[in-house]
Amino acid sequence: MDIQTIQRFLDSSDPSAMNQYFEQLKESEDGWKLSINFLSNINNEQDQVKFFCFQVILHYVKTKYPYANSEHQRIIREFVKHWIQSQSRSSNPDNSMIQNKASQIICMVFLMDFPSRWSSFFDDLLETLNLGELETFTFIKDTMREMCITKTGGFMVSYTCYISEYQYRSCLSLP
Repeated sequence: MDIQTIQRFLDSSDPSAMNQYFEQLKESEDGWKLSINFLSNINNEQDQVKFFCFQVILHYVKTKYPYANSEHQRIIREFVKHWIQSQSRSSNPDNSMIQNKASQIICMVFLMDFPSRWSSFFDDLLETLNLGELETFTFIKDTMREMCITKTGGFMVSYTCYISEYQYRSCLSLP
């Protein structure tokens, strides 16, 4: 697979030829690997080409990933980490169409793998953030801990007192 081949089918006036090539790539044994390799080694290719490759990977994740061997699953997980990291460090991240397609892949892999096959998902995700993002994330997490847990704790104390008082009054009214 190379950009010229994909581009030729995307620019073709024959949509059936493009769809046929697309289906062949999706169904081929290594189409997903070729797409990952292509996406991992390009910089600013056309969005249509990227979208095409993400479609092939998504098809693989939906249909074959759950039954794939551990090496193929590792390749997908590494690609997910690489893509997130490249987007977080890019001054020109992919457009929302590409990000949405990548998000579908990330969510599906997470749902299939966490916690049994990818127990370090959140640690790996945090490693992809650059320093400024990590500081922001830590600030938000710490603020939520201070505010939300205090409020939740206060609610639980009030609720426990209410239940205790209700039980006490119920006991007093028993004959």
